[in-house]
Amino acid sequence: MKNIIVGTDFSLGSEKALSFGVMLANNTKADLTLLWVDDSPSELATFEYQEVRKEGQEEIDELVKKYEPLLKTGKKINTKIRKGRTYRELTDFAEQTPDSVLVMGTHGVTGFQKYWIGTNAFRVIATANVPVITVRASHNTEKKIKRIILPIDHTSVTLNKVEKASQLAAMLGADICLLSINESGLRSVQKFVDVNLNKAANTLAKKDISHIIEHVNSPNIGKAIIEHINSLQADLLIVAVELQEKTRNGMPSALMQQLINFSPVPVLSIHPNIE
Repeated sequence: MKNIIVGTDFSLGSEKALSFGVMLANNTKADLTLLWVDDSPSELATFEYQEVRKEGQEEIDELVKKYEPLLKTGKKINTKIRKGRTYRELTDFAEQTPDSVLVMGTHGVTGFQKYWIGTNAFRVIATANVPVITVRASHNTEKKIKRIILPIDHTSVTLNKVEKASQLAAMLGADICLLSINESGLRSVQKFVDVNLNKAANTLAKKDISHIIEHVNSPNIGKAIIEHINSLQADLLIVAVELQEKTRNGMPSALMQQLINFSPVPVLSIHPNIE
């Protein structure tokens, strides 16, 4: 991770995302960029458009003034303004930036954007070929990440997020809880879960990443994962992106939306095709 990109709409949620980005930059020595997408209507008169841009730039300047002194690496907060559809501009910029992670807030209503979580955060997660961290306004963003929850299920793609998780854990000096999940409760399914669990544990052991293993057998996996986050005092949840089936909008699955909406810690979403 060399570049942290924080998307802002100037809401409380996105300011918390910037606070989290600063904490992450301090612990990874990555560069930090604050990005605002101007999605104002093209029908605006010239003077109205200039006012929007001016106000946006003033908001960015205030955020930089507030958070740049908190960077312990001696680096500056880079800023960027792009024009267009929010989720497309965020994903395009992140994908054009080498070895990047995109950080977004998930709540807030402002004069610039309306509903960040419903229209933009989920679309970014569904389409971005970079890791995406979502941060709720209620999260404690100054706390260092010491424990990461990594759910492991019966599918073949569940192991694709282990490499990124181990890299991040090594950079942060964090341990990982491998959370074995079986929604069906079937023993035949558990056999596949156990195979994946052993592979994940072996990968972490080879990389000398401290880890523990917990098991969840529940028809309500989302609730069970959140309960384990609380009981284990975890600081980050890492999930693989799953999209809804039989839909045209390509939105994240109901489980992913539940976790992103209600997780007591930030959620790092990784597409299965990300190396």
